[in-house]
Amino acid sequence: MSDLNLKSSYEFDLPAEQIARHPREPRDSARLMVVDGMHREDKVFRDIVDLVSEGDCIVVNDVRVRKARFFVRRATGGIVEVLLTDDMTLPKRRFSCLYRAGHLAPGETLCAVGDPSVKVHLYRNGESREALCEVEFEGEEPVIEILDRIGQLPLPPYIVKQRKTHGDAEYEATDAQTYQTVYAQGGSAVAAPTAGLHFTPELIAELKSRGVGFEHLRLDVGVGTFRRPSASTPTSCIPNTTAFRNNSLGRLPKLGRVVGASSPSERRSFEASKISTIDLANSAQANTIRIYLSNLVENSVLSTEW
Repeated sequence: MSDLNLKSSYEFDLPAEQIARHPREPRDSARLMVVDGMHREDKVFRDIVDLVSEGDCIVVNDVRVRKARFFVRRATGGIVEVLLTDDMTLPKRRFSCLYRAGHLAPGETLCAVGDPSVKVHLYRNGESREALCEVEFEGEEPVIEILDRIGQLPLPPYIVKQRKTHGDAEYEATDAQTYQTVYAQGGSAVAAPTAGLHFTPELIAELKSRGVGFEHLRLDVGVGTFRRPSASTPTSCIPNTTAFRNNSLGRLPKLGRVVGASSPSERRSFEASKISTIDLANSAQANTIRIYLSNLVENSVLSTEW
């Protein structure tokens, strides 16, 4: 039996042909694997209506994925890829980021590809490629509006790699709709709460008609979702921080319902609520949580497709 305290126990082979380059249409036609003890069964996601009961409650993360990825051009003509990691809705000009480039002079001025009027300055914090850097935007236009105009949704690297391998366009116009949940409202995430992508308005309406409740929380999925653990044991890894806010976790025990989380981001908030002394129902400020890999609970319903 594998030692679950070792990172190697979580490694597995994923054949490239099993990685979806584009989502299923409609969303709820994606395959679903149902695990009940040692029994496993293949279904499609819309079959979830038969797996829950009246009085159950599904908790969803209504965070919106922002166009955090954009490209800027150096005076020499070189192109630099930038990924913002901060809350892009904040009214400020300087944000944490990651960028791919060789040596840049501190504060070097670069112009956005596609809109040279947008100028930014990049600053590196340390020599490590994993170290967060900073980008500062000139002007007064809100950064979130700039990104809506020049940015791209940061699709998971494994999807982009597969598209490039098959000669597909790296990014497509439809990604702005398909890599976003139908109930996304606000906040600022660099990745989607992926399991939630399979819900459709019709499926949600059907679940509600059967007496299934829906509660919303907001957890900003951060850059940590793209990073691999560096240590050999999960508990030795430096965990990434994730902010959650405007949540209703404090109300859930009062609902008297069975609670089910639709993706790992919701489960992280469940774990934090068990150990936090903060009144989650009344807290208006963002709370920061750190979750170790070994703390994650098993999910009984697993989606196998984007």
